[in-house]
Order: sequence, then structure tokens, then C-alpha cells
Amino acid sequence: MKKLMLLSVLVLTACATVKPVYVRDGVQVYKSTCNGMIRDISDCYALASEQCAGSFEVVNTVENTYDNMFDDNTEVKTTRYSGNTKTTYTEKGGSSFIKTPMVNRSLFFYCK
Repeated sequence: MKKLMLLSVLVLTACATVKPVYVRDGVQVYKSTCNGMIRDISDCYALASEQCAGSFEVVNTVENTYDNMFDDNTEVKTTRYSGNTKTTYTEKGGSSFIKTPMVNRSLFFYCK
């Protein structure tokens, strides 16, 4: 029971980070991640603003929501934003030991 409570706390308070990544043509951009149930995409924007001293351009945002994670029919809902275009799709995945839904968010950006 203690392990389950600890795991729930970790899922809810997941961290936010920024790291450099490279796109297909070799250009470096940054990826900020804001995972967990209590964070939202505004946390990713705040990290981008901090990384670039307030001047950045968003390349893409991705949000994955993992539902029904206690059985073999895990559903993964992915939402991608590119400019004004929003695409959402659901996939079936493998099993997991976590019952609490998880949300992973990423913001890809470059500094101006």
C-alpha cells in the first residue's frame, strides 16, 4: 500500500525539464517536458521563456494521455499541434502496473 501511495505521488508531481534535441535536417531545437497531472502546457511555455530569455518560437507541441493502465488494453491518446492544426488519435498499447492516468506533454521550440 505504501508503494502504491508513493507511486501515485510521483506520477502527480512529475518533473519539468528542458533539453536540446535535433530535428531531421540537423537543426537544434529545445524540448521542454511538463509531465504529470498537476502540470499543464503553460509550464512548458514558462520553461521555454526562461531558456530563451522570453523570445522563442514554438515548432510543435505533443500531449500523450495514458488511460486504463491496469489491463492489457492500455489506450494511448496522442494530441499533436502544428500551427493551427490539431490532430488526435488513440492507439492500443501493452500493459502497465500503474492505475492512475498519466499525461506527458512536450513543447518543441527554438530561441529567437
